[in-house]
Amino acid sequence: MSDYAKLKAFAGAASRGEWSTSHDTIFAIQEGQTKRLMETEEGSDIAWIEHRLNLRFIAAADPAVVLGLIAERSVALWQLDIQRDIAARRHEQIDQLKAEIERQAAQFKEWQAGHHANYVSMADERDALKAECEGLRRKVRIQQRLNESAESIRKDAGGQS
Repeated sequence: MSDYAKLKAFAGAASRGEWSTSHDTIFAIQEGQTKRLMETEEGSDIAWIEHRLNLRFIAAADPAVVLGLIAERSVALWQLDIQRDIAARRHEQIDQLKAEIERQAAQFKEWQAGHHANYVSMADERDALKAECEGLRRKVRIQQRLNESAESIRKDAGGQS
């Protein structure tokens, strides 16, 4: 049996009522009547005032007070267990969220790498098309000069005949 269980058993077996003290006597008020619980004597190893303070403490710690404190402790322990369960669930949720963030970060990195590869590929293709277009423009300019030269030669040849 734990100390609290012993204390609860003792408090349950003790006289009921609100305890008080007067001089060397401890009283209990039960069903509207004051009952003398015990008379004490001052110990030879303590001062009179210390004896009185001890009596006041004993009277203040009547069975109802002790049982109330034990009940409060039980409720506090129960609430503590609930808070621990809540904290454990929150830690699980945090771990799940961290794992999800890591998964999404990895997925984003893959997308980013693929996007970059596509961008580089498209940029290379763009540059190749620009070069091809420039080459075609040069050919068109050359063809235009050749056409102009041929036209000029025809005009000269037509005019000299």
